[in-house]
Amino acid sequence: MRKAVGLFVVVAMAVAACSAGTSHPSSARATGPLTAAEQKYGLAPDPHADVTYQPDVVVVGGGANSVRSADADGLTFTLDPGAPRINDLAIGKVMVLTD
Repeated sequence: MRKAVGLFVVVAMAVAACSAGTSHPSSARATGPLTAAEQKYGLAPDPHADVTYQPDVVVVGGGANSVRSADADGLTFTLDPGAPRINDLAIGKVMVLTD
């Protein structure tokens, strides 16, 4: 069951990303050294004026710096409760945090 849920999340994120209709660099930081959090969890998405996410997509602010921990399964994350838009997350929403 966990594998099915994990696969669903991955597919849902891919569909949400593809439905934007425009390609653009995925990282907000094109240059410079990565922080330890960015190395571990990835870069934050790059906001782009031509990209509109579906209504059920929540882009949590802060990128990798908003991650407090992640379980080894890669499906369970503990996030900073003060991260921008964290309160918009709910069951059925798709979270975008890092690449």
